[in-house]
Amino acid sequence: LKLDYSFFLELPKEINPLSRDYYRLQLRRFITSIEDHFDCEITDSALQDAIRLSNQSRQLLQNLYRFRKADSPLISGHETIQIVKASMCGLKAEFNRKLSDLIAKMEEQENSSKRKPHRVLICGSYFDNKEIINTIENTGACLVCEDNSNGIKYFEGEIDLDMDPVHAIADFYLEKNTCARIIDASRRLNHLMKLIEEYRVDSVIYFSLKFCDTNLMDYPYIRSQLQEKGIPVLHVEGEQHIENIENIKTRIQTFLETSMY
Repeated sequence: LKLDYSFFLELPKEINPLSRDYYRLQLRRFITSIEDHFDCEITDSALQDAIRLSNQSRQLLQNLYRFRKADSPLISGHETIQIVKASMCGLKAEFNRKLSDLIAKMEEQENSSKRKPHRVLICGSYFDNKEIINTIENTGACLVCEDNSNGIKYFEGEIDLDMDPVHAIADFYLEKNTCARIIDASRRLNHLMKLIEEYRVDSVIYFSLKFCDTNLMDYPYIRSQLQEKGIPVLHVEGEQHIENIENIKTRIQTFLETSMY
């Protein structure tokens, strides 16, 4: 196999009929590029099978997140994020089988805890920092949802199996609730408010990666709208491997203890 391969897939920043057609064309060029480089054929039937398998992963992850809506969730924020990451990089069929087994065991498990922790949602940039999650949960709060590209936005919805597969994939990724690279802050706010109500969120932490201008531009608008509704919000800016973690941990502890007590 020739593994020295790359392809730049352009993703539109606005959603309209022209950008939809353009993105479909980009996907077809991507398919042709893979076929040429790896000397293989990607048929519509193969795409349909892959869509079906990925839709099953999405359904299972949606089912997993249902447990986080309980007063005292059976699964921690860090455990959930690791499961979502596994769905991104593992073999789909094996992942689906293992997650199905886990969900079956969780459904049999009785939650005897009467504790109702302070419920926190994280939104903004890509996020998987274990120390920040532990800081949240060590205060007695509970991370119940992640509204970002490697959280609930990754697996919401399903790709339509009744459409042309390339058209269906393009429509799914353009129409889903996306990150701040798409110019539509109101849509992201509406999605966030829906999750806050659905997961009964008490406080929001808005995490943005350094120099991620699109998320930084979104934050003032998101903050003002949350504050209008009386929802406490804290902005945390950092890198994927955060250096000043002690300072951030102190800010999170202070924010949550103020909100909780």
